[in-house]
Amino acid sequence: DFENAVDSGTNNTYEVQVTANDGANSTVKTITVTVNDLNDNAPIISTNAAQSVNENSAFSVALTSTDADTVGTNPATFAITGGADSGLFSIVGGNLTMTAKDFENAVDSGTNNTYEVQVTANDGANNTVKTITVTVNDLNDNAPVITTNAVQSVSENSAFSVALGSTDADTVGTNPATFAITGGTDSGLFSIVGGNL
Repeated sequence: DFENAVDSGTNNTYEVQVTANDGANSTVKTITVTVNDLNDNAPIISTNAAQSVNENSAFSVALTSTDADTVGTNPATFAITGGADSGLFSIVGGNLTMTAKDFENAVDSGTNNTYEVQVTANDGANNTVKTITVTVNDLNDNAPVITTNAVQSVSENSAFSVALGSTDADTVGTNPATFAITGGTDSGLFSIVGGNL
């Protein structure tokens, strides 16, 4: 096996000396046998199977491989050969790419921000397949929406109190939001206590 040479120099060059004898005379000759490598090992894809990218950013990762053979195509050539979201990926300049995705509007097959693609590495004779999963991370890029009604009323001579509520499309950041009084002609007459105005 070329990849596991057992000759004295571990370089796939095997030497043996033979002697021919005719009963009275001898001739010595060294014979050298070189073992040639064949493209008999599949490439190993070294790009990690689990990848991630922040939302609103394009994804790109180098597709890399190793091969025990010294012949054949090394590094291997890559192609997209499957995966639930294969139509969303491209290979450009040896990189697996995907355009920017919005976490709040997932377009992957499971609509869960986990995009799957299968790539195949070919060394000219052998193929290796690997599934790569790209997780899109949420960012705190959406403003909270105040759900408390803008129009409120209270009976005269009664204290006013209303819960301040909000929603946020983001899964990261402070949710529910924190509230502060930041203006209004009568702002000095209000306070926020325990999340209530």
